[in-house]
This record gives sequence, structure tokens and C-alpha cells, in this order.
Amino acid sequence: MRRRNLDIKCKICEKKILEYIKYGDGNLINCYKKRIVEDNSEKENKKVMCTCGNVIGKDRPTRIKMNQNSFIKD
Repeated sequence: MRRRNLDIKCKICEKKILEYIKYGDGNLINCYKKRIVEDNSEKENKKVMCTCGNVIGKDRPTRIKMNQNSFIKD
């Protein structure tokens, strides 16, 4: 299975929010917390956001459920 490091950036301001280790070739639907290398996000209630206020996902106990239209992956 293919492994790669992804930089997750805000779609609005293009600031780096997360660095994540991704396995496989599919879409990024969930970011599992144990695979997050760097976290520059802000959390409010269950929302995971960029510093500009763009909501990129919902915080769950073991993962972040990503909003597909709110981030760019490099």
C-alpha cells in the first residue's frame, strides 16, 4: 500500500493546516488523528477550522471528518 505525506491547506487563504500521512490512492475523507504529523488548526466545539475561519472538518473521537470542498491537498 502506498504511503505519502500530504499538506492540507485552506482553500480560501492557502495556509497549511495539517500535515498528514495518507495510505492508499483514494480521496481524503477522514484524517485519523494518530496519522497527523503537524496540526495548525483551530478547534471550536466540534469544528476544525483554519485561522481565517474556514471550517475544514468535524472533530470526532479518533478522526477528523473532512469537508471535501474546503481544503487543498499537496
